[in-house]
Amino acid sequence: MSRASKIVRKFRESLIGRTPTFRPADLLRPLERWVVLIIIFFIIVIITAPPFYFDYYKYTPGKPIMETIKAPFTVVVTDIEATELLRKRAEESYPHYYTYDTGIREGVLKSVNTIIDRLREIARDKTQSAETKTTLAQEFLKKEFGISVNEKQAVSLLVLSLHEQTKANLAIICDELFNRRGIVPDKYAFQSYQRKNVLKVLEKGAPSPRRFDSTKMLGYPEEVRKFLREKLIPRFYPQRQHQDAIFTLCSSLIRPNIYPVENLTSEARAQALLRVGEVKTTINRGEIIVKRGEIVTPQLQRIIDTINAKAHYYNFLRLIGDAVFVLAIFIFMFLYTRKLCPEFTFTSSGVILLYLPLLIALIIGRVLLVYVPGEEISGYLFPAGAIGMLGIILLNPRIAFALVIWGVLLFGIAVDFNFRYIIVGLFGGLTALLSLYTVRERKDVLMAGFKTALVNFVLILVINIIDDPTKIPTTYAGLGILNGILCAFLTLPALPLFEYFFGIVTDVRLLELTGITQPLLRELEEKAPGTYQHSLNVAKLGEPAAEAIGANYLLVRAGAYYHDIGKILKPKYYSENQVTPEEKRIHNSISPNMSLLIVRNHVKEGIELAKKYGLPQKIIDFIPQHHGTSLIKYFYQRALQQYSESESNVPVREEDFRYLGPKPQSIEAAIVMLADSVEATITSKLPRPYVSEEEIRRVVHETIVEKFNDGQLDECPLTLRDLHIIRESFISTLKSRLHFRVEYPPTSAQKELKKVIAEKPELTTSEL
Repeated sequence: MSRASKIVRKFRESLIGRTPTFRPADLLRPLERWVVLIIIFFIIVIITAPPFYFDYYKYTPGKPIMETIKAPFTVVVTDIEATELLRKRAEESYPHYYTYDTGIREGVLKSVNTIIDRLREIARDKTQSAETKTTLAQEFLKKEFGISVNEKQAVSLLVLSLHEQTKANLAIICDELFNRRGIVPDKYAFQSYQRKNVLKVLEKGAPSPRRFDSTKMLGYPEEVRKFLREKLIPRFYPQRQHQDAIFTLCSSLIRPNIYPVENLTSEARAQALLRVGEVKTTINRGEIIVKRGEIVTPQLQRIIDTINAKAHYYNFLRLIGDAVFVLAIFIFMFLYTRKLCPEFTFTSSGVILLYLPLLIALIIGRVLLVYVPGEEISGYLFPAGAIGMLGIILLNPRIAFALVIWGVLLFGIAVDFNFRYIIVGLFGGLTALLSLYTVRERKDVLMAGFKTALVNFVLILVINIIDDPTKIPTTYAGLGILNGILCAFLTLPALPLFEYFFGIVTDVRLLELTGITQPLLRELEEKAPGTYQHSLNVAKLGEPAAEAIGANYLLVRAGAYYHDIGKILKPKYYSENQVTPEEKRIHNSISPNMSLLIVRNHVKEGIELAKKYGLPQKIIDFIPQHHGTSLIKYFYQRALQQYSESESNVPVREEDFRYLGPKPQSIEAAIVMLADSVEATITSKLPRPYVSEEEIRRVVHETIVEKFNDGQLDECPLTLRDLHIIRESFISTLKSRLHFRVEYPPTSAQKELKKVIAEKPELTTSEL
């Protein structure tokens, strides 16, 4: 045997070597079951939790992106462009404050009147020469008002100051400029604010009651000067020299009487911008951010950068949530199996067996999600049906039902709890489970796969039509068919591996083991035909009884077929195989102790033979357990008789003439024990062709009571009600087997043969 084969065999033996029933004391024994459970927990978290498979998104600004990106979590990003647009709109809409200063006109008029009065005084001063007057006028204007005029302009002003109409004309000019029109620093800005209806003109601190026509206003200083020189002054002074003088005087004194109030406008702007917050773009989890081939805009770049930046934090939180969810499922699995499936064994191998179908399906689901493009393909191909098939074949319907639900929920973590995939997986898995509720052949697995495929096909069609009636999703429905077929082809090769490594005896395996082509059964039939016939009779008794109490009748049949295979090696030492008188007297030539060793040794030899032929451990358990620790009465009585007739001082102890056990640990082993004892007792005590029901009932009752009183049923979960049903089943089966037949009269040759045998029973058949 190669080294690899030895390793595999040791691993298999370690898995098979487990206690048949759960005991609270086992929890104190091995810590390995909890280690295995913790390892499986972390494996499932790693398989199902999306954070382990998050890949940071890569892109090149301004170029097409190479993948479609969905938001792995809800993210809020500032839209800078939209924010700037709103700010711009706010800046265009906030009030712009101007003040209409009525004091400007009065101030200018006052200055004009002061100048005219002073120039008039200078002009009327007869003590001064003309040149001196001109100089005095220039100095006065420069010193008092900062107005620079040349000699001609000074002379003109001196001349005009003597005219009484000059003040009136200047008053009209001021009135035209300040009242009828208005002077503003920036005419175009004023007009723009007025068009946008954001202009606020104040007068003495309150909104002005005047209506301002911005089209008539004059911009300071160019438009004012142009208006003065070209339109306003020529109206009153046709002479060129007078126009220049008045223009120089007015242009130096006039200033805007409508001007912006910067502090109020700045405050209004600040308040308007304060009311405009940042524009936030919210992208919900699962929402498509950008499709493959789209150009990466600055906003998309900010969104992707935000996701990459926050991925560590959110993935950590998501991982904690996923782990807690998986832990909750583990706790429910433990409580469920403890309460509703007490026969399940919580050993390390039992835990592995419970979770392995889930692990296989989840690993396949994760591989599909990682390597197959399109979540729909991966989601619809999740092999939930394989969980149902393996669960019901390897375990039992209750556990299988729970495994399907748990497996679909765990896969739901990987697909972000997409309702479609969960529903398809749930119905597909339960369909597979129900289809294999009474599996008898491996081809039934294929039929279950086809049924699962049909249900998946219809369900995917219905779900997608409900979601979008305008489309017929035949492609996705085809995935449902592929799913069912893959589940069947996944289950078929997995079954032998489970059977080999875990010693699982499935119904399919039991049917194969009880087929007439099995080499060990053929050898039993050839070498020990009596034992073979006895085994068949035990199976015929045990099967109906097992079915009546809800036990595994296929396991009872297989256990009955193989329970006495150890007799193959020395068949003639057992009464059912003894034909000739010499064979029937074979134990007379040896001591009871030697006979005891031979008879008891068939258990050990049977176990070795069963292992040699690769029988499952569950079948091997029937070989020692069908005898339990029963007393081998015949040889015990012979030993007592010899002890009483001899002078030996060594007492005969009853415990030395018992089988080594163990007692039956399962209901099926107990049924085979009772059926074996009843069949042997009926054969030896009631050999006649017709037996009354009273005799059958008496023998069956006495045999079962004897085993019960001997404590052989103490370690199996049989109830008194079960024993009653088993007894009635045995009686019913024996009644049909030992029914009354018409006894035909013997021929003369038969009569002569019976007479010879009666006179000389020591003769063999060959001698006759």
